[in-house]
Amino acid sequence: MKGSYHETLLSARTAVPIAAEIESQFGAASHFITEYGFPKNGLNSWNTLVYFGGRYRLHMCVDVKVDLQGNTITQVGEPVFYFWEIESVQVDRLEGNDVPAIGWEVGFHTEFSAKEWKRVCEARGDFAAIGITINPNPVANFDVIVEDEQKRRVPVSLLAK
Repeated sequence: MKGSYHETLLSARTAVPIAAEIESQFGAASHFITEYGFPKNGLNSWNTLVYFGGRYRLHMCVDVKVDLQGNTITQVGEPVFYFWEIESVQVDRLEGNDVPAIGWEVGFHTEFSAKEWKRVCEARGDFAAIGITINPNPVANFDVIVEDEQKRRVPVSLLAK
């Protein structure tokens, strides 16, 4: 391997432009490639994950072909979006353990297509464009979920040059 995982992630700026759109709409995103270096049927999954509104989780997945020598990816197929509304978050801080046990309950959840994502973008991030009503009330301890997710990822922005 000539380069790095970080360089490969950055190649998504042009290879998976929808990932940069998500980051542009919602801010800090976790971008990652599942089973990097160990493709199934020659493919890996690109993932972009954002948390927003104090209670929502949006996850976009698309198959990619990874070039380990060139540290690049090529999108294969169409993205799929998974949308969750988190209704509650439980945090158990066990004595003597720095890492809290985190649980969360999901209320509404759905899956949608890149075509529907385009409608959300055209509506400037308003999910009502695809029939999803956003609850403006945040959930207690939502930030704990976000922090837990972000600490497990290589930080990278597809917007920064």
